[in-house]
Amino acid sequence: MSELSVVIIATDSEQRAVLQVLVDGTGVARTVHSCASFPMAGTDPVVRRIHSASPGVALVDIPSDNPTTALHAIEAEDIAVAILEFASGALGVLQATTAAYPGYPRRLEVTGSEGTIVLEHDRIVAADLRNPPANINADTARDQNQSSSSPVVSDVRGHQAVFEDFIHAVQHDSKPACDGHEGRRSLAVIEAIYRAAEKSDGVADV
Repeated sequence: MSELSVVIIATDSEQRAVLQVLVDGTGVARTVHSCASFPMAGTDPVVRRIHSASPGVALVDIPSDNPTTALHAIEAEDIAVAILEFASGALGVLQATTAAYPGYPRRLEVTGSEGTIVLEHDRIVAADLRNPPANINADTARDQNQSSSSPVVSDVRGHQAVFEDFIHAVQHDSKPACDGHEGRRSLAVIEAIYRAAEKSDGVADV
């Protein structure tokens, strides 16, 4: 198994040394670069050095007394849009953002020849079907989490359902609703979107 390359970013020299010893001592990872300062902008030489090291993981020591110094200059996407074409010929649109005020629930809309179903936080909030089955009902009890407007998880029902399903699968030697193989499919889509963004034609296969 190949080693995991790690970049360490820590302003405290002793903490930086400790982290390097811990990483290199794992036997499965090695430190390829360490930084004594946080990048102040996207053009900062520190960013270029980190990129050139091609790390699999960036380990950042965030000071408890002033965490903003480690966080404000780290670049990340705040909006993504992709058009998906399925093997069946069906089309889909993926939109994600952390920049839309005030933040809205995670939403999935599925439209076909027989109608439309809308889910928010994994709950059906609308089911407009030509011939709806008797056992389908819109769940109007909205998830109470604040979604992208806050990192606080105040409504744990979604997490609870995942744990209960996993425990049931272990106890009954059955397959969980979302196993590792299914989870990798979602990751494969995200990786394909990144690859498409780097190509001139904007297209990548999953």
